[in-house]
Amino acid sequence: MSDFMLNEHGLWCPSCGECIAPGQLDEDFTEPDECRCCGYPDAEAVADYHVGDDEGCSNCAGEGVVYDCFEEYACVDPEGGCDLCERRCDWCGGKG
Repeated sequence: MSDFMLNEHGLWCPSCGECIAPGQLDEDFTEPDECRCCGYPDAEAVADYHVGDDEGCSNCAGEGVVYDCFEEYACVDPEGGCDLCERRCDWCGGKG
């Protein structure tokens, strides 16, 4: 089973969204071991790609956590994020 996402438009990296191979893929296509853009599925390479050297993670803004709050449904603060909806950032692994 592939770690990459496949649809009618091609093969895509789930980490950076880069198109690995455009269009319909034939049976002779050999899937790459990693994304040429971000290094997915290597977690360290993905963290370096998303976090970078000079700035914090673009997914969590350097906080190491993200919030998946529901708008006005069972959430204390849907605009700012609440403790119940907090989860570790999957891009940088919580390293911010």
